[in-house]
Amino acid sequence: MSRIKCKVPSTGYTKNYTSVKLDNGTEISTLPKFPVWATVMEAPDYSVPDTRLIYSARDPLDAGRAIRPGETFIMTPIFARNNDNDNPCEIYVELVLESGTIIPCPGKMVIPAGDTVMIPVQGRSLLKRDKNSAFGDRIRLSSDSENAVYVWGSGEEKLSAEHTGVVI
Repeated sequence: MSRIKCKVPSTGYTKNYTSVKLDNGTEISTLPKFPVWATVMEAPDYSVPDTRLIYSARDPLDAGRAIRPGETFIMTPIFARNNDNDNPCEIYVELVLESGTIIPCPGKMVIPAGDTVMIPVQGRSLLKRDKNSAFGDRIRLSSDSENAVYVWGSGEEKLSAEHTGVVI
């Protein structure tokens, strides 16, 4: 689980996600062609000081802190490079929601030999709302390549903006 412990709730900072190697070591029976998944981006939640007990969601490791929802706003496409200069490879991209629902995003893509593709996910927000959930929303990739596929992109991690107004 991604949890950021901070002194002051974050106003957001840019984070670069780089050099994630997809390595085909183990097999998952439900994904015969794409045996290994690597999480590229994931929404965190935040453990913030809350000595006045304003928030009901408490940090299980420290009663003087609260857990607040987090968000990762994806600012660029995710780039994936096939390091094999002789053979094309297939990658599969999916969005896994905090609830466990899996959404192909955009699904299967073919990367030509020695080339780079852009996965169009910019502008999407990954959310982490449930403090008891092991993971927030996350983007995972898998590859059929025997060689490394490197991926990179950038996003902004921040405390999630929450609606607190009155509905009229």
